[in-house]
Amino acid sequence: MNAHPAIRLEFLGGDDIENACAEAVRIANQLQCDTVFNFNGVHVHARPGVDPMALSNAWHRELQSGDKTKEAMG
Repeated sequence: MNAHPAIRLEFLGGDDIENACAEAVRIANQLQCDTVFNFNGVHVHARPGVDPMALSNAWHRELQSGDKTKEAMG
């Protein structure tokens, strides 16, 4: 079980991953807690202080991977 609180976010269709990551990190920084969301089948986990572009790049790598479980963390 994760000891850190996390807020689950949802994004609407038409959002792009770069904006979603930027918003997730902004909220994580503002509230000093982790944020999580699913984007096109990839579970994304943002921590305060992470670079939104690095998180977006991790999402792109996971989307291209052959793994059944896809998780991008930053």
